Amino acid sequence: MEKIMLNIKGVQEVDGEKDVTEFMSSGSIYEEDGSVVITYSDSVSLGIDGVETKLSVSPNKTVTLLRNNGKLGNLIIEEGKRHLCRYDTEYGDIMIGING
Repeated sequence: MEKIMLNIKGVQEVDGEKDVTEFMSSGSIYEEDGSVVITYSDSVSLGIDGVETKLSVSPNKTVTLLRNNGKLGNLIIEEGKRHLCRYDTEYGDIMIGING
């Protein structure tokens, strides 16, 4: 397991308007069952202090994002497939359809 520093940037665009969120966090990178895994703590500035995020990229390039072991969110991005994923927000849970 190697310690790393991450610069994380999220961009959302709706009707031509962009909202950009960016923060830095320390984390770890390691290999698990053939996948590359990055773990980090989310930032107080995002309003989600204490949330642990695990980002996993499998050998077939499927990307899985788990927050607090899937209790707060579980997003799966896989080329050529659609996944319905649960995601927790400050306003409640939502289901997101993700096409990879």
